[in-house]
Amino acid sequence: MFGVIMRDAKCFRLSRTAKNQKDFKVANLSDWRGSENEYAVLVAPYFQYPQTKSQIYSKALEYNVCLLTWEHFSLMLEHGVRETDSFSLESLWNASQMMARDKSLAFANAQSCFLPKMDTFVAKKIGIGDSDYREELFAYRRFIVYRGKIEISFWEKKIQEINGYTREKAIEELILAKKLNEKIGAIRSYMGKVGMEE
Repeated sequence: MFGVIMRDAKCFRLSRTAKNQKDFKVANLSDWRGSENEYAVLVAPYFQYPQTKSQIYSKALEYNVCLLTWEHFSLMLEHGVRETDSFSLESLWNASQMMARDKSLAFANAQSCFLPKMDTFVAKKIGIGDSDYREELFAYRRFIVYRGKIEISFWEKKIQEINGYTREKAIEELILAKKLNEKIGAIRSYMGKVGMEE
């Protein structure tokens, strides 16, 4: 019999990197779990998590909320990891509780090594050594950089294209970008519904 999991997935705009636990809603996720769900799991992009000690990790330890990443799940899927009657992921869902109870880790140290510890837990579930795991995770970093370069190139070409606009074309594009006609249309529609359009 598998435990019931309350989960939440986060994906942040690059222009708004999460800064504190309120962005991740760690405490809220624990509240949402209630009494009917056994575990609370939050999933976010690996490199959007703080890379050092953070209140996000202290809240996860305090409320027993498992913090995983898209990369963790991707690696587990690639390695065919799935929960069965004979293979449980319970220790992964309860990783925060295990870290909080680990007598060899002071609470502050547990916060500092949260992601590395999770990496170790995931590597163990996958069945590979830490060095192999780090190499596979590094491949994700390379891919992110590769995708970033492609997207930067795309937007740089867009800037060149815009620089070539005539004044009229620039005005037209600005009106479209700000959806001004749609806003006027929405207001007129509402006025029509209240019977006061002039």
